[in-house]
Amino acid sequence: MSENIIKKAIGHLELGDVKQAYSVAKEIQKNQLIDGKPKSPFAINLPDSQQINFIELILDAKPQLLSGLSKPDLIKIRLSTALWQLGFSESTINLPLVDFAGLSPLSNQRLRLLIFIHSRYLENLAQFKRIGIKRLELVSSGNCCQNCQSYDGQEIALEDALEAPNPDCLEIKDGVICGGLICKPVINFDD
Repeated sequence: MSENIIKKAIGHLELGDVKQAYSVAKEIQKNQLIDGKPKSPFAINLPDSQQINFIELILDAKPQLLSGLSKPDLIKIRLSTALWQLGFSESTINLPLVDFAGLSPLSNQRLRLLIFIHSRYLENLAQFKRIGIKRLELVSSGNCCQNCQSYDGQEIALEDALEAPNPDCLEIKDGVICGGLICKPVINFDD
């Protein structure tokens, strides 16, 4: 893959021009099809407008769990996550991480995953709000830490939704990603 094309995509993301970065990624993926299927396991698989909106969320993500990162490092991990979402290779998604200090004990891969989870969660909350959901039930996965488990079964107003990933998660602070919490919409037909 041409270095110039990769630099072009990164440059568009750095400028916040997600539509152009997305166009570059789609063109690259179109040229990397094998038997009509994308070569990358993280290939673009959302409708265009949803993919662009999601990458914009990634580029704006500020999860509390990552508050220990410097502003330049937060920008770098967001760019890396956006490239990952666009389906770029491992070597490409690590390009923005030059001189990246990181956040011990979390690996760069886990940091990307936290940005991704946080952004997907914000996207889901916005969709719930658009369709009129007002309440959520917190459901812990079977493999989560005690802190996340303590929220299991609680019902909360949408505007009071916890941040995801949970900043109080005990396992994430130890470098592990816990199964965490799921926010299930509570549908009330009386409203």
